[in-house]
Amino acid sequence: MFFDHQTALQNLLARDMNRREFLLYMGAAIIGIIGISSLLENLLQQDSKSAKYSQPTAIKAPASYGGGGYSEGADSKPRSVTQVRG
Repeated sequence: MFFDHQTALQNLLARDMNRREFLLYMGAAIIGIIGISSLLENLLQQDSKSAKYSQPTAIKAPASYGGGGYSEGADSKPRSVTQVRG
């Protein structure tokens, strides 16, 4: 139908080749197998990651502008310049 694997394999095995050609064929086959397996592994991991990140998460916003780690707390009194120096 699409590709006759058995005939292609029989033709490859019946063919006379030197060591260099054999190593080229084997290297291409190994790289192809590694590539296909890596592709399948990434696709399977992508499904689990997309399910993990599909839940909406709440983002905690600061209380006001400048309300980060360096600002004073809401219950503390603001300091004047004289209190800091003296």
